[in-house]
Amino acid sequence: MPLEQYKKLMSDPKTRKAINDFKIAVYTGSDKTATEMLLHDQGYVYGTIGTWGFSTERKTETQQYCGRLEEGMKEISERLMAEGRELEEEERHRYSKSYAIDQERNCEISKESIERFVDFLASKFDKTFPVESIKRVLLDRSGLDSKEYEGTPDVDLKDVVNLIGLDKLAEITKEYNEYMLKIHKAERKKKDKQNVEKGLVTEEELMEDDKQEEK
Repeated sequence: MPLEQYKKLMSDPKTRKAINDFKIAVYTGSDKTATEMLLHDQGYVYGTIGTWGFSTERKTETQQYCGRLEEGMKEISERLMAEGRELEEEERHRYSKSYAIDQERNCEISKESIERFVDFLASKFDKTFPVESIKRVLLDRSGLDSKEYEGTPDVDLKDVVNLIGLDKLAEITKEYNEYMLKIHKAERKKKDKQNVEKGLVTEEELMEDDKQEEK
């Protein structure tokens, strides 16, 4: 509870009596920092939970974060075993180092996708198009890191859509999807060739996979 709020409650005898049975941690400053410090003091491993599950801030090294996470899960597993219970495999995977790294990569891919699309959109208009502001709003809405765009002017996405026009936006989006599909196919073809050379797959197996996809 913030210090000022705590002082106010404690100044009222009735309220002071009502909250007497509660354990209250009093703090000043940021809510987030206070919560992290409290959890840390109580021995918990904490992390940010967003659209893509557990993620780390840019200033946090992923490996270091994952190490703390795995240490915490090991401790929890030991507690459950002592109580005659087990941590389910699905939960074990969800809090594993590999899962956390995958989620971090998912965040990076999503961020790159949003930025690439906005850049493509901007290429269809003049230089006054609010590129960085649009990126910031879209990243924030997706629960992704937008710190590099802090300080950009606010923009209403409805105004941006009205500026472009729905029909034009649909046309550009279709063009972008076709553009990305070509890139994806080229990258996949290159990867397939490498896998054939390594003996991981045959040309016949690749052709069969292509037929199945077409169906």
